[in-house]
Amino acid sequence: MGVGKDEAKTRLRTVLTELAAVWAAPEGKSLSEAMTKFNFINKYIDLLGYEGMADLELEHPIKNSGRFIDYVLKVGGEPVIAVEAKPLGLALSDVVEAQLLEYQVVENIEWGVATNARQVWVYYYLIQGPARDKCVMKMDLLSEGLDVRFDSLFERFWLLSKESMSTGTGLISMIKPWQLEKAIEGAILDKTSKVVRALRVDVKNRTGGRIKVTPDEVTSWLHNRLVRVSVPPSPGTGPELPRPPGKQIFKAYLKEMIEREIIPADAQVSAEYGGQEHTAVIDAEGYLWLKGERERIRKPGVAAKKITGEPTDGFEFWKYQGVPLARLRDQLWRKEASP
Repeated sequence: MGVGKDEAKTRLRTVLTELAAVWAAPEGKSLSEAMTKFNFINKYIDLLGYEGMADLELEHPIKNSGRFIDYVLKVGGEPVIAVEAKPLGLALSDVVEAQLLEYQVVENIEWGVATNARQVWVYYYLIQGPARDKCVMKMDLLSEGLDVRFDSLFERFWLLSKESMSTGTGLISMIKPWQLEKAIEGAILDKTSKVVRALRVDVKNRTGGRIKVTPDEVTSWLHNRLVRVSVPPSPGTGPELPRPPGKQIFKAYLKEMIEREIIPADAQVSAEYGGQEHTAVIDAEGYLWLKGERERIRKPGVAAKKITGEPTDGFEFWKYQGVPLARLRDQLWRKEASP
């Protein structure tokens, strides 16, 4: 008999409490992969309802390679999720991503999970495009405000469960809305798209030809104002996307720029305004901290408005080492950029 959802929720909270204590200890950062599996990842898999040889295979051999997948989770005897485990102190990266996706392709396992016990990255290898587009969900199990967000975190975590994967309410339920979001973002952020071309024509017509905008101006405007409205899913039918307080989700480009090493964490940015130089620091989560203020700010435009007193394009306003953040952000969409 597998673990019920209510019991799993209670057990996950207990495991995360243990995880937080280990991570806070000096030796936590050096915990080995074997101990990370034994103390945490094995417990995740157990509470997700995978038990016995019919549900779980350890060190699944990869064809003609001499390598292994740490765990393969099964439903009805068929592989459904490949799990690549890493030590607690090793942050997940593009290297881990590429390794997992290679294993999924070779073994034809649609879903993959990379985890170091504190981070959980979920991949669907059938999605077309670069590797980063195949990552459909990221969870930080030790993020700030976990007590407040635990319920929504658990609902996303439960999508990986045997029960959810068996009934069609698991990971597959999130693919359609995710792909729809990606398609819409692609249409409005691609300078060569028909949507951007139509917007340029419409702006010209609406202003009687007085204003003509370039593709760069259109996409830059959209980049800075892009929000994603989250419609909470019905219970068990899909994930609640992580979001800051409020009804809208701001695309956290600064955090993504840090993750992709376009800018470093704790980067200092500056801006000239009113004959003065203003500075701010971007922390590892992509929030800005204005010099002399104690409030962190997610949107660069909001931080800029605190200085200018009026709506301001924050990505153009703030510069890192003399380069506007807008120019650096563009690297996220360059087709030639590596995944």
